[in-house]
Amino acid sequence: MTTPVIDRDGRSTVAAAEAQAALASGDTPRAQEKYREAGALLERCIPNHRRQSEKHLIRFLAATQYYKGGLYHKALNLCEHIQKNLLPPDVVSLFPPFIRDVKSRASADYTSRVRKELLRSWTSQDNPRILGLLQDHPYVLPPGGVAFFRAVICENMKSYEAAAAFYAEALRWNPNDPSLIFAAVALPLKFPSEARIDEAWEYVQKLLKTIPHAATFAVASIVCFHRATAAADDKEQRRLSNDQIRYFDEAWAAYLSLSKDQAKDPELYLILDLAFETAAISLFRLGEQLRAKQVCDEAIRLGPHSPNTWTVRGIVTYPSDGAVADFQNAIALGDDTYFPYFYLAHNALARSDYSGAVQFCQEALKTRAKPNRRIEASLYGWLASSKYVLGSEKDEVETLFHIGRQIDPENLDLEENYRVFREGKKEPRVRPAREWGQVAIQHALDRMKHFPVSSPNPKVLVSS
Repeated sequence: MTTPVIDRDGRSTVAAAEAQAALASGDTPRAQEKYREAGALLERCIPNHRRQSEKHLIRFLAATQYYKGGLYHKALNLCEHIQKNLLPPDVVSLFPPFIRDVKSRASADYTSRVRKELLRSWTSQDNPRILGLLQDHPYVLPPGGVAFFRAVICENMKSYEAAAAFYAEALRWNPNDPSLIFAAVALPLKFPSEARIDEAWEYVQKLLKTIPHAATFAVASIVCFHRATAAADDKEQRRLSNDQIRYFDEAWAAYLSLSKDQAKDPELYLILDLAFETAAISLFRLGEQLRAKQVCDEAIRLGPHSPNTWTVRGIVTYPSDGAVADFQNAIALGDDTYFPYFYLAHNALARSDYSGAVQFCQEALKTRAKPNRRIEASLYGWLASSKYVLGSEKDEVETLFHIGRQIDPENLDLEENYRVFREGKKEPRVRPAREWGQVAIQHALDRMKHFPVSSPNPKVLVSS
């Protein structure tokens, strides 16, 4: 006896086919609905058959549809009314393993067991195991959770187009969960600090097509900054910098269209803060100081308690009095990098405030983010010169110069001041501020190294 004879009008077969298509697309609620329909249509056929073997076969077929739809209790209920010895010979051997599996899945701890196994596989990064569990147990997670796991696995396989599509699918099922957006942009934010700029750009372009959001435009802008910084020539750098500003403008426009609750998300703010910073620095690099300052002004209005933008506005407007005030504000707000201290030390030297220069040089040299080789050597040179002017012993001054020269033997700024010291003069040379423009770029690069990239906790998606 075959299914076409039982399903005379074909409605059950059609419903089962629609269920399979829905399951393949990740729409588990529809798949469950259509498998339920297929099973119910088969059940209705039972009274139309007089032979007990046919009745039991139909029950088995209906139970199979319920099983495929994750309706394990309904499948078990039918199985308990099936007499194995009355099933057709070619089917009877299939029944014992089937009912064992149905009973296992109908048990109270089934869902929790599979979810725990998923989390264990996630922790061990066993991607094949995760894929196998999702394929064998498609209903233990909400559809958004399934899409999320698939997105991460695709990322691990570097299938970025598929990952972007699955993240978009997860967001479709969980539109009020912004953490999914930040999970999607986590790798493009992380890759540049790992010298994977091209990979970051490839991925973020896929994300822009599936998730056109303020966060993805902002990350595209940030990645463009890194591409411009790594450009081989000035022409290419300018082109990429202009691309960056275009994406930044799109990010800002998208942000302004968000609801108040969405706009207040702290993770979105962190990404925008970095996008503002890198946009201002690129505008500064393009020679558009006025626009660079305006971008910083807007960022400060958006988040006045972030020290980073105060520091960047100080950099792009230095050596103005306002820049000095911005650096002081940044320090008061908790900027623990060397940048504001570096500029304040330069300013103090320019004003012959050698006590202030000593203080700011020392603060810059003990901050969390260690200065790069060139700046660290210059700071030791400034510290040595300032201490010499203030009357420190020559041996102490010589030691400070020696440390700086070991750090960067080719530092012309330090060598010039060392020559002045050796000649017994007490007038340290201070290079013009415009020659320190590279510091602005370094600020953004250092920030990227310590940027808090986070992904959503899979436990949340598993339990939702």
